[in-house]
Amino acid sequence: MSQPILTCVNVKKSGKLIGSDGFCICSYDMPDEMPIDEFLLPASMAQQVTKLEPTHIAEGQGWIHFKSKKGTILSCRTFVEKYPNIESLLKVKGLTIPFPKSTKEALERASVFSKRDRVTDEEVVITMEDKKMKIKSTSNTGWFE
Repeated sequence: MSQPILTCVNVKKSGKLIGSDGFCICSYDMPDEMPIDEFLLPASMAQQVTKLEPTHIAEGQGWIHFKSKKGTILSCRTFVEKYPNIESLLKVKGLTIPFPKSTKEALERASVFSKRDRVTDEEVVITMEDKKMKIKSTSNTGWFE
């Protein structure tokens, strides 16, 4: 929170999403280009936007508006600052690891036991060793592995 710019998701016109919290970086390429210019969406709103499953997007002065199939509109304030160029940190060399087809389902199940009051406190631990992957999460009510 001491660096507000790092509490945002940088949404580029190309459809690339980049986010960081100062400790880790995440990048995702959407299948389509954005119909509007680059913007900074607060990460706290990104979760709400994905729940909405928007079909339309529009920009205003300091605002981004999302609309769902059902006609619900969610308007979010945007940051005006310039997001730091961290893409060079994402260029890594190494092995390509194919994940099992069941990985998504296992992550969804693990997320049930990672729920916390704040989404930033939620955690699912993935370890890889001897060509095996382990997905684990725990909560006050149970655990998943």
